[in-house]
Amino acid sequence: TALIDYSQAREQVATVWADSILPALKAFIRIPALSPAFDERWAGNGHIDEAVALAEDWCRDQAPPGSRVEVIRLAGRTPLLWVDVPGTGAGESVIKGSDKQPEADGWDADKGPWNPVVVDERLYGRGSADDGYAPFASLQAVRLLHDQGIPHPRCMLLVECAEESGSPDLPAYMEHL
Repeated sequence: TALIDYSQAREQVATVWADSILPALKAFIRIPALSPAFDERWAGNGHIDEAVALAEDWCRDQAPPGSRVEVIRLAGRTPLLWVDVPGTGAGESVIKGSDKQPEADGWDADKGPWNPVVVDERLYGRGSADDGYAPFASLQAVRLLHDQGIPHPRCMLLVECAEESGSPDLPAYMEHL
């Protein structure tokens, strides 16, 4: 059984965080995407589509070779980002991520929901730590295993866009998949 080279892992994660994940998360935070319960005009506003496109592009760039990355769109429903990474070992794993929470009140004067701010190595803004980070963190973890040649199960990343609205679209997508 192969073991993780933790020194290499730390270096890889630090590099990918600085060069790829942090810039992508900052861009993601700036998009004022809200699920349908918080933005009745979500389809026309286009913010969800913009956020999904950003995550899709990042996943296409970072997914291990042979992965399938696609945005699935069922009529009248928010889109779903699907990333299917072939396994190099036994088993299957489903990793679920979702949208970001509504903006809420109570932000510090120097912070806000759609303004990415880094303070003491912590990133603030909607989506940085409330599920928006899921495709970035999850796929990076799988990529790390792949790059080190460590066997891993087939990993299917499912990122839905209506979780904060009660996931009304998830059953239809699960049936579709």
